[in-house]
Amino acid sequence: MANEAGAKPQKEMNRLKAQMKHLEKEKEKQFPNLGRATYQAFLEGRLTDAGLIETCEKLRALDNEASQAQAQIDELQAQLQQMKAGLAPAGVPCPSCGASVAPGIRFCGNCGSQVAPQAQQPAPAPPAGTCPACGTPVVPGARFCGECGATMEQPAPPAPQPQVMAQAPPPPQAQAATPVPPPPPLEEPAAPAKPLAVPEPPPAPPAAPEGQAPPRCPSCGTPIDEEDAAFCGECGARLK
Repeated sequence: MANEAGAKPQKEMNRLKAQMKHLEKEKEKQFPNLGRATYQAFLEGRLTDAGLIETCEKLRALDNEASQAQAQIDELQAQLQQMKAGLAPAGVPCPSCGASVAPGIRFCGNCGSQVAPQAQQPAPAPPAGTCPACGTPVVPGARFCGECGATMEQPAPPAPQPQVMAQAPPPPQAQAATPVPPPPPLEEPAAPAKPLAVPEPPPAPPAAPEGQAPPRCPSCGTPIDEEDAAFCGECGARLK
């Protein structure tokens, strides 16, 4: 019985604490409403507290700055709409929904219906006194454009070529007989050229005595055939 009697107060305490937390949350929710109501009373001249009036003065300054910024945004948006209206090409109405469709577009961007292709207008001819090539104004009487150098005079059509009747070639005239020159005298055959003298080969060096090998280069070991040679013919080393 005692345990049951002690459990009831504890349960009631927990319920009351949970209720207090809920009330605190509801109280926090009401502070913004209280601030707005106080600021509205300040705007209507019903607020008398000096501290609250000072805080409300700061809020009103922020409102004034926000209003000026919004006015600038509205003005810029109006300017942007005017620029778009001036630069946008003139479109044609869609046959299904009536929305404006830019030239060259085959399908409406609003409803997706196909738009009939527009007939291409021929390019206007350049006005008088302008260059036919680049359209730059040209002084009357000028023969060439001062901008691109194109000629201002229209090329004259080619004159018809006169037809020339083909004439038969004149008959060949009899040419006078010219004397035939006598044949040149026969030249005597040239004497046969004498054969060139062939130089005799130099005498071979004397052979080394039998049983004795020829001397060799002390540097490269090449045999020396010439007895009085001072240098080796293979490596150029001095022999004596």
